[in-house]
Amino acid sequence: MGFLSHAFLAAAFSLSPFLASAAAFKPNIIFIYADDLGMGMLGCYGQEIVKTPNIDRLASQGIMFTRCYSSQYCCPARASLLMGVHDSHSHSYTQTAGALVITAERKGWSNEQLEEKAARAARIKAAEGEVFLPELLKKAGYVTGQFGKLEWGFTTWHGELKRHGWDRYVGYMDHQRAHGFYPSFLWKDGERLPLKGNTHADGGKTPEDYSPGATEKRRGNREGKVTYAPDVMLAETLRFMEENQNKPMFIFFSTNLPHGPVDIPPEENTYAGSPSIRQAYGNASGTNRECAGAAEEYASMVDKLDRQVGAIVDQVRKLGLDKRTIIIFSSDNGHELYYRTDKGRGRGPD
Repeated sequence: MGFLSHAFLAAAFSLSPFLASAAAFKPNIIFIYADDLGMGMLGCYGQEIVKTPNIDRLASQGIMFTRCYSSQYCCPARASLLMGVHDSHSHSYTQTAGALVITAERKGWSNEQLEEKAARAARIKAAEGEVFLPELLKKAGYVTGQFGKLEWGFTTWHGELKRHGWDRYVGYMDHQRAHGFYPSFLWKDGERLPLKGNTHADGGKTPEDYSPGATEKRRGNREGKVTYAPDVMLAETLRFMEENQNKPMFIFFSTNLPHGPVDIPPEENTYAGSPSIRQAYGNASGTNRECAGAAEEYASMVDKLDRQVGAIVDQVRKLGLDKRTIIIFSSDNGHELYYRTDKGRGRGPD
């Protein structure tokens, strides 16, 4: 969730050959959708501290947009994208139950029990006449895959995702666990995909604590946090690309990076101790020290996202698909502050 609409950029490899003969073949479409990433966090939009070379390279090779609009909440932004309907024109205003999967894990529900309860609790069901982007592309001959954070309500279920047109789905089916990066399992086509070494029912969500000493405590407690979910979702995406390289593909890589509360494997906290970030937070004393620690981890998550974008582009080239693939990069909205600094600024549009 955030309070800034995020402009997006699109990049395409060698667009001209297939634009001239669109009827002859269908280009692959890869839509990379970041989570709570403001445009100011990208080098191509002027960011100087956090480096995003892979995303910047896409921008330099394609088209950048500087004006666009999005919902400030994750769920409606994603649904609007895939339905082509403005969230204020959808005639549906409700919040679905967001903790069902956590409850299911704690109570030991079967997949069938969870599916039944999720369908009953959702309250937002696609009407018969409503059309989704993957549904259209599937009818046009594409194989479709979504990897990451769900695009429908705070909790969804396998039947609804199939209704939307997804051949493959790997990721979260609820938003509460999607705020944690170490769930004990993800979902793969309606079945649980265990993540080795993870033990947290809530996905290992970072406590929203910025009191003195909280950063060191957060970084030091890694119990039950072994397998980083974004790594699994990337691996599944690359595998899907390889398995379907001879078919037209629509891939929706809807990562939960770099959504807060922040969490990054210690060995990938590339901006830890960054002088530029520390200086920006008044040389990191008092409450600002904890804010600086969170900012370092957020910057490292942006770096992680950029490297994952690079991995997807590398896979496109490795498979020889660069002459017939469109890559679009965007974000659902800007990021939200989860803390208050010494000057009192914090959660909210202030």
